[in-house]
Order: sequence, then C-alpha cells, then structure tokens
Amino acid sequence: MSDTAHPPIVLLTDFGLQDGYVGVMKGVIAGIAPGVPVIDLSHEIPAQDIPSAAFLLETSWSYFPERSLFLAVVDPGVGSSRRGLGVRSHARFFIGPDNGILSGALDVDSEIRSIENAKLWLAEVSKTFHGRDIFAPVAAALATGTPFEQIGPLISDPIRREAPPPTHTSAGLVGQIVYVDRFGNLVTNFPPELLRDGETWAALTPDGAEWPFRGTYADTAPGERCAVVGGFRRIELSINRGSAAQVSGLGIGSAVLLRATSQ
Repeated sequence: MSDTAHPPIVLLTDFGLQDGYVGVMKGVIAGIAPGVPVIDLSHEIPAQDIPSAAFLLETSWSYFPERSLFLAVVDPGVGSSRRGLGVRSHARFFIGPDNGILSGALDVDSEIRSIENAKLWLAEVSKTFHGRDIFAPVAAALATGTPFEQIGPLISDPIRREAPPPTHTSAGLVGQIVYVDRFGNLVTNFPPELLRDGETWAALTPDGAEWPFRGTYADTAPGERCAVVGGFRRIELSINRGSAAQVSGLGIGSAVLLRATSQ
C-alpha cells in the first residue's frame, strides 16, 4: 500500500444481512471517508457470540495490509457502562466495544485508548446502535487522518477473553473447541506445531469418537470423521461432506484430547 492510499476498514459483526445495520454503517463511513475501501470480514457471527468474533479477528488480521482498520461490533452490552476501545497494535488499528472482542489484537506493545471524544461521533447517539453512531464514525475519522491520540485517553485494563492453552496430561494433550465454521468444522485451540513428525496422531472427544488425522478432507470417505490442519492454522475436527458439529453435538468449549497412537 502506498503512503497516499487509504487503508481499508474491515468490518466484523453479528448483524447478518437481513436488516440494514451493516448497510447503514457503511453509509456513515462513506459520508465521513469517501473513497476509503470497506471490506466485509464477516457479518454472520452468531448473535452475541463474542468468543467466535474474537477468534475470527485474531486469526484474520495478519492477512490484511499494515494500517488496516478493523471495526468489530458484537456488543450485547451496548448502551451500558462498558467502554468503547481503540487499539493500535501490529501496525494496524482496531475499534470495538470493551468486551473481549479485541483480545486477539492485544500484545505487550499495544496502545489502548478509551473512545471518549464525542466530537468524532454522530450528533445523535442511540442507546442500541453504537456501531453506527460511535464506532463507524471513529473508524472513518482514523482512516482519513485523525490522530489516534484524539479518540480518548490511554487505558491499561481492557477486558480480555482468551481460551486457556492446551495442557499436558498423562492421557495426552487436552484442549477445547474454540470456533465452529459454517461447514460444521470444529476448530480447536491446538496449533499444528504440536504434531511431532514420525508419530501417528488422533483426536478424541467426550462422545467417545476418535478422529484420525488426515492431510485433507478428501483423504477420508464421505461421511467419515477426520482431524486436519485447517485454514485457521489450527487442528480441526471434520466430517468429509458433512457437519462435525451436527453429527457430534459438540460446540465451543467442548474438550478435545490429542494423543499419539503409535511411533
């Protein structure tokens, strides 16, 4: 991206596309920042599902160019005393409610600010639609050159939502499902680096099922279970041409045991 090009604003919400919520947010951005590109990451996060949104943001931001501006709104606490946050981290900006949705953007060097400068908001602010009235105009202002320092004061205590890392037990590595995609793939918190070369691995779930590792979905027969390294760079439990979530009844928070079955 050249120095003169506008950074994209990347939208992540649970608004869906049936109503006009996403379109109105884009309209606000267009009015303040005409010409700034807007990219839809997803608007199909399950309603009020902050952990899924946080996971999707964490695993997606690095694929966008530096200076990108992520506007993430899954906000069941809208209108309450919860803060709005702006984060400068990883040479990018992140805007959203202070409910853990931005956890994947935070590191020790992050600059975190409470969004308090009402001069950057719309003139009328709804109690139920801060995505339109606060977050979208702040994102648009930043995209067109407003200094980050102007959105509000520094803070050091943002809410964080992070799944605990896998733990070592005598039976193997214990982790959990952290995301379910639209195909019903069960994405775990196991990074692929845990799979040591020269060993055969399997995943086991509380329903008693074993999920043998395969290189890709098509390496197993239609309707059969498998574990693969998926596009999120996490180990996921899948059923070729089927929904692992529907068949197993498992979901976010369900435990998964990863173990080596042979040398």
